[in-house]
Amino acid sequence: MKGKQHLGIGAMITIVFYFFFKLQYNHIFSDFEIIMLVVIGFIYPLLTDIDHKISKITWFFFGVVEILLLVGYFGPMIKEYEWMHGFLLIGILLYTATYLSARFLKHRGPVHTVQAAVLSPLLLFPVLGFNYYYLYLLAFLLYESHLAADGIAFKTSMKPSNH
Repeated sequence: MKGKQHLGIGAMITIVFYFFFKLQYNHIFSDFEIIMLVVIGFIYPLLTDIDHKISKITWFFFGVVEILLLVGYFGPMIKEYEWMHGFLLIGILLYTATYLSARFLKHRGPVHTVQAAVLSPLLLFPVLGFNYYYLYLLAFLLYESHLAADGIAFKTSMKPSNH
């Protein structure tokens, strides 16, 4: 399945998720939560393909890395933005993870498993902490939606699949 199709499915799930919590639980989303819904809704349906050299998410992450490195290097030159050195570390970590995944993992291998779907929302922990449990659930659902669309929703084997 193509990246646009995974994004379309992810967008539908995110919209349904939003209205479910808004209507069922009368939840009022903060600006931060709306931003996180959009970010998670874009990244998690595609994250499964980080093991593919030419996937949209791989190239998107490489673009983000360039921005993070520039901001992390030049931002601290302005006194009020000294704290931006952290962007250098985040950029280096994201580049390393993306490069290693695309270079050494087989497509539809360990990243395309239920185990990865369960663990991947933990990547949000530095941003979300112990709050926003429902955003972890959304991340899991979107990651799993990619597996389901590829026909391997319950795959537990680390071996690459031919689907």
